[in-house]
Amino acid sequence: MARILVIDDNSDIRYILNEILADNGHTVSSADDGKIGMALMDSNQYDLIMTDIVMPNMDGIEVM
Repeated sequence: MARILVIDDNSDIRYILNEILADNGHTVSSADDGKIGMALMDSNQYDLIMTDIVMPNMDGIEVM
């Protein structure tokens, strides 16, 4: 299955997405802001990145 990175500052959203995606066989990593997400992207390869747009430190537009 896919390796997915979820970037969202809302911990409830990260938890729900992680549970749904993992239950469907995907490997999920998560970050609570864009800077952490970018650091994870530097050290891992992902098939899909799901990001919130409005976040502190680095928003989803900057991540894209």
